[in-house]
Amino acid sequence: MSDQNLKDPKHPSGPIQVKNLIIKVDRGLCIGTTQCVDVAVKTFTLDNEGVSSILNTAEQEEEKLILEAAHGCPMNAISITDKDGKPIYPK
Repeated sequence: MSDQNLKDPKHPSGPIQVKNLIIKVDRGLCIGTTQCVDVAVKTFTLDNEGVSSILNTAEQEEEKLILEAAHGCPMNAISITDKDGKPIYPK
């Protein structure tokens, strides 16, 4: 995976603002199941370490798919807040 495909190569797993959402992947919890990648293909990819990272195409994704990806993570490694810091998932 090339760093140029990541929204923020220095912080590949966030926190990163995408539209009205702040997305963060806990790199310690992520086990690389690809559940998020399968649901939100424009937002998530696995990096060279097999950990979910946020793509620079995330802005093109529907917010509902990003939320669905977070809900589907078996390790609950994805957290999402609104732009004011209020938790959306998990609550």
